[in-house]
Amino acid sequence: FVGGILVQLPGALKVGMRYNLQFDLFNPDLKKFVLLSLPFIIGMSMTFSNEFLFRFFGLMLDRGSLAGLNYAFRLMMIVVGVFGQAFAQAAYPFMSHLAAENKIAEMNRLAARVIKNTSSLAIPFSAVICVLSAEIIGILFERGEFTAAATGTTAPALSYYITGAFAIAGTTVVIRCFFAMQNTLFPMIVSTGAVAGFLPLYWVAIGPLGLDYLGIPVVAALSMIFQFFLLYFLWSRWSNDTQGFRQSPAYIIKVIITASVSAGICLGIRAVFLPIVDHFPQLISSSLTLIVSGTPALLFSFIIMQVTGIQDMRELYITLMHKSRLRS
Repeated sequence: FVGGILVQLPGALKVGMRYNLQFDLFNPDLKKFVLLSLPFIIGMSMTFSNEFLFRFFGLMLDRGSLAGLNYAFRLMMIVVGVFGQAFAQAAYPFMSHLAAENKIAEMNRLAARVIKNTSSLAIPFSAVICVLSAEIIGILFERGEFTAAATGTTAPALSYYITGAFAIAGTTVVIRCFFAMQNTLFPMIVSTGAVAGFLPLYWVAIGPLGLDYLGIPVVAALSMIFQFFLLYFLWSRWSNDTQGFRQSPAYIIKVIITASVSAGICLGIRAVFLPIVDHFPQLISSSLTLIVSGTPALLFSFIIMQVTGIQDMRELYITLMHKSRLRS
């Protein structure tokens, strides 16, 4: 309500928009809104269907595992919200404007730039979170009835879930390309089909493969990544932007390689530092480990991307600071 109405109300009034109470179920604009919004709602639900799926398949698991999946999933969605939803929502008005003017090539370049910026932040942070998941869970939740055993259950789930965070973040951008063209039905069909296609794998991972509750975040991450690249591929074919599609996965692979090396650095520092702080209280030990291990790993990723030309991190930093000043 605050973001959707109150924040936008001053701007709407400034440009002359006025609201008149009207009740007309046969209004053509209402009909168009319903026809566009229903596929949009279902399609976005499929993109974020993991919560329903882990609860459904969690019926096969004990209550502690289900709770661990819930905590892990919600932490992963924070990363998606910060690095995915924020970028996608900021870019959507510009994408809609370009789509209305039929400037599809410019819209594709904007979408590719947003995906690039999203990936350059989400992937390195995800790599560090993957390594330091136990410390993060311990800092946030380990107190009272949430014991060290609960941390041990939740942390691996977070490590698996977080590997697909960049894909959900990218999907929120790609799916808005379709929405900008007022095509909400096609991404809904694709998202629903992709989710349905992975349903048997949940059962296989939990049962025959013996992954138990960790089978759910493993399959969920694979499903997220598949859905992102499938939607991006189909959009690139529809908009005749196959070159842009080839460039984005290549860029993402470079960032993943860089982040993987930084994850190794983070893991090494953590292994050396943990015995030093092992006798400290849990909160202090986890906090120090997170700072000492995570900070150099993140800096390594950003410096390597800057030096090798994978991403201009200084330009991205300036852009983020400019947007934050505009919001304030």
